Amino acid sequence: MSKEPKLPADTRLLIYAMGVFQKYDLAKGWLAKDRNGLNVCTYNKRAVSFCAVGALCRAVSDLGLTAADKHKAIARFAKAISRSIIPEWNDRPRRTKAEVIAAFKKAALSTVGDK
Repeated sequence: MSKEPKLPADTRLLIYAMGVFQKYDLAKGWLAKDRNGLNVCTYNKRAVSFCAVGALCRAVSDLGLTAADKHKAIARFAKAISRSIIPEWNDRPRRTKAEVIAAFKKAALSTVGDK
């Protein structure tokens, strides 16, 4: 019986963060917010919305991965959106949850084979 190869940590982070967005709302102006719109830590169980970087921070916390893995995932996401400053992209007034999910998908797919 052959074992499937394990995905790289940054790929797993991108996929998990995409799942965060499928479950929660898009936050702007802070990493995570509670249902009242108050800023909270990304690992706070009251968090109900996340920005792109906040979703990656939540993924690191939930998956028990490293800051180095997060930085690789952030670099992949930045490349996928063709921007070096993710919060500026995330926080644009017309930015949608669907666009963020699509960017995570693009980043996760680019990770496979682009190493």
